[in-house]
Amino acid sequence: MNDVSKLSLEEQRFEEFNHRADDFLKIELYRPALKWLIEARNLGIDKITIDQKIEACKDRIRNESRIIVIIAAVAFAVVIILFIAL
Repeated sequence: MNDVSKLSLEEQRFEEFNHRADDFLKIELYRPALKWLIEARNLGIDKITIDQKIEACKDRIRNESRIIVIIAAVAFAVVIILFIAL
């Protein structure tokens, strides 16, 4: 009997959701990873670890959002400067 067959259906779903989240985290796609982590947390298994992963993921999303805003502001400033210069 393999390890998967020893797990309940809920535990199998938890493992699958957690695995999908980890796959997205490896390629730095934080929003889809967050979706799968929330699905895993909703199953109520190992909430402490999942909550830690969710917080880390939310921190990365916030950081990513800040960087996007900074890049957009710099691009806007460059466009304004070029517009004024011409």
